[in-house]
Amino acid sequence: MKTEGTNRTFNVQEEELIRLRARVTDLEQVEAARSRAETSLRQATGRLSGVIATQEEIARADLDLNATLNLIVQRAEELTGADGAVIELVEGNDVIYRVDSGSARAHTSGIPQFKALDGLSALSATTGQVIICEDAETDPRVNPEGCRGLSIKSLVAIPVYYQRKVVGVLKIFSPYSHAFGQREVETLQLLEGQIVTALSHSAEFEAKQALLAERTASLAALQESEQRFKSAFVNSAIGMALVTPENRFLQVNPAFCQMLGYTEQELLGKLTADVTDPADLPGDLISSPELLSREELVLDLEKRYLHKSGRVVWVLINASLFRNTEGLPLYFICQVQDITARKLAEESLKQLNSELEKRYQDRTALLQNAMEQAEASRRHFAFLAEATALLVSSLEYRDSLTALIQMSVPYLADYALVELLEDQALFQMTASDLDPHQDHLLYDFRQSTPVDLNDDNPFSEVLRTGKPLLYSEVPVDILEAYAASPEQLGQLQEARLQSILVVPMIGREKVLGAFTFLLARPGRCFSPAEVALAEDLARRAAMAVDNNRLYREAQEAVRVQKELDYLKDLFVSVAGHELRTPLTTIRGFSQMLQRSLVRQTEPLEPQAHREALEKHLHFLDTITRQTNRMNGLIMQLLDFSRMQNGQFELTESGPVNLVELAQRVVEQQNALETDRSISLKTGEGPIIIKGDSDRLEQVLHNLISNACKYSPEGKPVNVEVSIVPPSGENQLTEAIIVVKDQGHGISLEDQPHIFDRFYRARNRETARTGGLGLGLFISHEIVGQHQGRMWLESQPGLGSTFYIALPLASSGQIPVLT
Repeated sequence: MKTEGTNRTFNVQEEELIRLRARVTDLEQVEAARSRAETSLRQATGRLSGVIATQEEIARADLDLNATLNLIVQRAEELTGADGAVIELVEGNDVIYRVDSGSARAHTSGIPQFKALDGLSALSATTGQVIICEDAETDPRVNPEGCRGLSIKSLVAIPVYYQRKVVGVLKIFSPYSHAFGQREVETLQLLEGQIVTALSHSAEFEAKQALLAERTASLAALQESEQRFKSAFVNSAIGMALVTPENRFLQVNPAFCQMLGYTEQELLGKLTADVTDPADLPGDLISSPELLSREELVLDLEKRYLHKSGRVVWVLINASLFRNTEGLPLYFICQVQDITARKLAEESLKQLNSELEKRYQDRTALLQNAMEQAEASRRHFAFLAEATALLVSSLEYRDSLTALIQMSVPYLADYALVELLEDQALFQMTASDLDPHQDHLLYDFRQSTPVDLNDDNPFSEVLRTGKPLLYSEVPVDILEAYAASPEQLGQLQEARLQSILVVPMIGREKVLGAFTFLLARPGRCFSPAEVALAEDLARRAAMAVDNNRLYREAQEAVRVQKELDYLKDLFVSVAGHELRTPLTTIRGFSQMLQRSLVRQTEPLEPQAHREALEKHLHFLDTITRQTNRMNGLIMQLLDFSRMQNGQFELTESGPVNLVELAQRVVEQQNALETDRSISLKTGEGPIIIKGDSDRLEQVLHNLISNACKYSPEGKPVNVEVSIVPPSGENQLTEAIIVVKDQGHGISLEDQPHIFDRFYRARNRETARTGGLGLGLFISHEIVGQHQGRMWLESQPGLGSTFYIALPLASSGQIPVLT
């Protein structure tokens, strides 16, 4: 029991000791806080004393503004511990140095009207906010190079308000960052009031001086003005009158009396209404309560007075209201000019203008009609010039006619068709309509239709006579003659065709075919000018077809004579065709886009605007894809040319990480081939070879794009990069790249030639796939220049696998990867 009591006593004493220690700690913290408060109070008292002392010195400055502002910047520098201080005043759009101290004076050399050195002054002046720059090196609002040259690390800018408007900026500098805080801002704000006081006192003093001088001058001028007014009133060449607010004549001059034929005594005391034409009486009251309530009243009005003899006198009156010192209206000072002659001339001029306006409208209508005809002729000429350039740009008339028929829609028609006559049969060559996203209305109507020129139908008549045929209205029998089936007839009837124009293509006195143009827009019909344009277009197209046939005959003769130059002919034929195809598409879609934009002369409704935007984006996407395709073909031709001339070589030779290169290529191909999966399998570490990274990337791009091109849609493509150790006859450790597809495969007959120039495997599935037949040839050459090997394994119907083997870089050439 005694032990337990002793323990409880010990515990109580221990708890008491802990409480005493906590109490001592609290007292120490309170004492430290009190000490800091005393220090802060002493500093605040010192700053306040400095501000009060500044105020007392300002009071002794005798309203000298410059002396006051100089005193304030000195005190600002001393009280904030700054390296320099400056006061800038707003003048127009600039912030201008007015006074400065410390380091600021060393930079400005005391030059007045010196613009601010940084942008903080303008920012503070425009926003009216306190701006603190703690570090000029990192603050984006200042020019770090300018501040570095002036040894400025931190700044504070305080806006100076006068009459609720920022009139200047008080600014301090320091060569140290984070030199200023809230205490310095508060000190500057106290000094800001001294600046405002100085500006106010200076403005009041200047205003009193100006007011005294003004009143002295006004007194002398008043007496002189009264004398001048009396002399001017009496001797004025124009009529003058003083009229009371009740519209009564108070005083008139001789010129006014002569104007109306009354004596001065007859007019004095009369109301203005007594000598006013009755037609102008409703608007004659220039002294209505509404007008008299205006602070400044100056009126200009035209009215008619009645001469004493009874004739009408037109006058122009300029009336100014004169008030007494209490602001009460005393009288109107009216200057009256006789404008009767001018009014008579205006009436005569108005009648003449009416006649001229009618003649002008007649002439304008004639000129507008002539300009419209000239503009139509200009557009037709430009269209023909563009069509001619298109026809002569290529000897492949099928491509040219395709682009030409697309160009004519919708410039000339809503639907268009070209048919060529070969061996007494009409072959539909190409067609076009307004909507490139829909199936063309005229496609597949006549692919190979025998034609009897003796038949009694419109098309045989055009081909037989060589003359155009125009239907301003489209009867059903014409549609039946044109349609090859009931379904085609129904499609034509749904199109609600308004007009049909069939124009023969005549080349060297022989009918080669015909253009068919159709209009579907309500109220449209082919004009005589459009018929003439269509005929001219058909003549030029026929000439192009003739020239192309002559070219083909000449080409065949050259081919027979130069059988030994087969490779060159093949190169020209394949390259020309592959390059023209995207170029023709680019030209066609560019022209369609241009015409679509030209037709949008007025803003569209939101739905129509979205549809037009989608159509334009489709055009641009097609142009971009065809441009990229043509660029790839050109690069292949350039590489082939260099190989043929022995000038092809690697541009660089350095370490290449095949894993990173394959990852990059697969990522790019996946972005292009969004409808299929391209997978990549690699080891854990890097695989380094020595070679040209760009050329190896070109090879891998070609293999993957070929795998996608010759594989059915949706089938995956697998890429693998690995290292194969030496085995058998191969004593080298090689890096192997494998590209495998699940496509149509390559026949055993084609496999030995697959890396030959211009060679392309042909089968039913890949017959429509374009290309020069150079990609694998160039890839094989690039791999060979890397001392590597390239081969394939393929079975028809089971896909193809292409292999690339490249020697690894030696250990001394393998870079250290971090």
